[in-house]
Amino acid sequence: MNPTAHPRISAVLVVGRQRSRAQHVLNQIGRQSCAGLEAIVIDLCPDQPPLTLPVDLELKHVREAFPGGLEEARARAVAFARAPYIAYLEDHCAPEPGWGEAIIRAFDSGRWAAVGYSFINANPESWVSRASMMADYALWAAPHPDIEMELLPGNNVAYRREILLGYGDRLPGLLSPDFVMHERLRKDGHRLFLAGSALASHQNPEELGFLLAANHAYCRLIAHHRAQGQEWGAGRRWLYTIGVPLGAPVIKLARNLAALARRPVLLPAYFASTPVILIAFFWSAVGEALGYTFGPGLAKEEFEEYELNRSRV
Repeated sequence: MNPTAHPRISAVLVVGRQRSRAQHVLNQIGRQSCAGLEAIVIDLCPDQPPLTLPVDLELKHVREAFPGGLEEARARAVAFARAPYIAYLEDHCAPEPGWGEAIIRAFDSGRWAAVGYSFINANPESWVSRASMMADYALWAAPHPDIEMELLPGNNVAYRREILLGYGDRLPGLLSPDFVMHERLRKDGHRLFLAGSALASHQNPEELGFLLAANHAYCRLIAHHRAQGQEWGAGRRWLYTIGVPLGAPVIKLARNLAALARRPVLLPAYFASTPVILIAFFWSAVGEALGYTFGPGLAKEEFEEYELNRSRV
């Protein structure tokens, strides 16, 4: 197909060994009716069977095992993209109809540096899956209004390309995990927005061990990048190492309950998930604490294994 002269939005999908779920996300991107949509697919497992590329989707397909893994792939996508807005999707998070248009409307409504999505559960049949959804995505679970927010979801979020380019060589460490990026954006005076009308269907773990291990590694990696990027001294690192396991679960729980009080339809599901939420919050906080003082350890490799290669269902 003839390339669009001026694409509006670049959807980015990084693929690992879970081919069928990545294929589903790619198919859903291809079904978007959004004018000016291009896709960038970075396949980190070129030894695996190739994905079937939607014929009507303008697409750049890169099959290469980058040495830097997921971090490098997400950063490289910024160079590959031609659109002013770059929208990342995990290989287990599929856009619903109208997703692309909603992101463009949100960016066009103000000078937002980043726009997040709202989420429904792609596999709600099991209690652990429903509880995992509440543990990870309660702040952004649908229904959600279109509203300015200080916290956006990790990994599934869109950015202004020009702002990402301004971070240069720091980009890989900021983008994965990208809660570090959101913190950096706020410190640099940028504003964030949650487009509740940009709906995505997120596949969640159906085993508690998966949730705990993945979140532990994720938060350890966040802590490492945060402390390193902001050049924290030893004193501050140790202060957070001691305080986070006690304080972070309480802060997260209070924040979620305050947010859900404005969307009471979600409160029954949240309360039903409380045992999993509490365990997940505590074990994530332990990972975060370790990251501040002892660095990432094997967290990068472990996070990418759970993020890209392990089955969730």
